[in-house]
Amino acid sequence: MKATLLLSIQFFSIISYGQGSSNEEIIRRYLRAGLNGKWEEMKNLMNDSIIDYHPTVLEPPAKGSENLISSWKSSMQPFTKMSFNLLGSGSVEITTGELKGKWIFDAREVFGEVSGKDQPIKFQMVGLYKVENDQVYEVHNFGNLMDIYIQFGYQVVPPKE
Repeated sequence: MKATLLLSIQFFSIISYGQGSSNEEIIRRYLRAGLNGKWEEMKNLMNDSIIDYHPTVLEPPAKGSENLISSWKSSMQPFTKMSFNLLGSGSVEITTGELKGKWIFDAREVFGEVSGKDQPIKFQMVGLYKVENDQVYEVHNFGNLMDIYIQFGYQVVPPKE
């Protein structure tokens, strides 16, 4: 709910604030470090008590930098190489309420090479990141997981009526 509200605010009100571009660069460095397995660099860009809400509500969020890095390592196992194209980004500062803080929004297309597959796995992601003192404190990523699973060869079978 909190992330959906923030996402709605972001779509209708992309406002740049003073630190926007440097905070956006922090997010790009954070993502590149994770996609390239540079765990120490990634850890240096996150607060020790970071919380990362996964794309599915069935999976509990990763809390703390060590848990988040462990989660990234697990997610990256099938891939031999990862990269992304940034489709757009923006920033908003919310000054009151539960969502108070400086947030970065980005949309990106992600490419992942997998051993034994001729074509890379491609998917789009939307990310929301709370940044304070040059560190990532909170992450919400949204992506089409079904699209990823289908590219890995899973089949969707509807339940019997």
